[in-house]
Amino acid sequence: MGCRGSAWRGSGRICTRIVTASTVLVASGCSVLFGLDDHTANPGGEGGVDSSTTLPDGGKPLDDSGGGSHDAGVDAPVPSCARGLTSILRINPTAGEDYYSARGKKNSVLEAYVTVERGPLHIYEGNRTNTAQSFVINSANIGSFQGTGWQQHGIATADDTKMLYVQTPTDGGASQIWGALRVDSGFQNFYTYSETNGSPSINNTEVYANATASLLYFASSRTGQFRLYQATSTGTATYSAAAPIPGFDAFPGELRAPVVSEDGKTIFFARRDGDGLRLYSAVRDRADAAFTDPRPVCNVAASGEQQYPTWLASDHSLLFFVKIVNDKYDLWQAKPAL
Repeated sequence: MGCRGSAWRGSGRICTRIVTASTVLVASGCSVLFGLDDHTANPGGEGGVDSSTTLPDGGKPLDDSGGGSHDAGVDAPVPSCARGLTSILRINPTAGEDYYSARGKKNSVLEAYVTVERGPLHIYEGNRTNTAQSFVINSANIGSFQGTGWQQHGIATADDTKMLYVQTPTDGGASQIWGALRVDSGFQNFYTYSETNGSPSINNTEVYANATASLLYFASSRTGQFRLYQATSTGTATYSAAAPIPGFDAFPGELRAPVVSEDGKTIFFARRDGDGLRLYSAVRDRADAAFTDPRPVCNVAASGEQQYPTWLASDHSLLFFVKIVNDKYDLWQAKPAL
């Protein structure tokens, strides 16, 4: 599946050719999920899609049309790789469908919230009996979320009582971070975090959270280019203003899809290099320190494909990530060498 329209609007799309992290859009029959957009045709990120590039943002290529520039790639030398992956396995549920993210449910590697493009982009539950299997996706999405837009990148607290997700309006508006609380069997009581999201025109996407959702991590276009941010909980339905994730001020380029370990000492993310989105990682000694030594992840990149991370198990046993090849978004897993 892929983008079928010639123009994109909004933030956080997930289209095959172009998508911005955490944004889902529909243009001429095309759904954008991941806020990943192809910026070759439009460096400013406003409309325009180049069929030669695919990125992840909201679901598909990570790129936002509503939010700032999308460089063709980092011109500086790419660092040598580090912290490789082993036991790499595709866990795509069904051939022919696009999957933009998978996040473990209740800290489990056998249950997950999965963003799937089945017409519109929505969040579904998936399960399996062992880690050598692909996920089986429920036929119905997880519930009636607020609004009429697309939802993606859903991640719930370890007790499954609260979900954070990205919502992108169908009219081409910016992608924003939302929250919902579990009521009976579904999620209700919706919140939009205005203090964290900032201006309604800013694209915020690829939201990630720790086990209690006391910390949020996400990509935002608020400075004109997607970079990595964080926010802290200030109440049941409120979070602080966004602040840059420390350690990347001197690290140039478009940065997307942050996935931070439960102990706060390791981060996986996507960086747009000359060949597109590539999986990176960085480390720090303490959860309150700045990240250091950002490098591409070894053993994962192949010619003609892009990658971005979506979830890391609390015991570091498995990393879920997406590979984009020929406008197709597939789910993969691997054991990270941390």
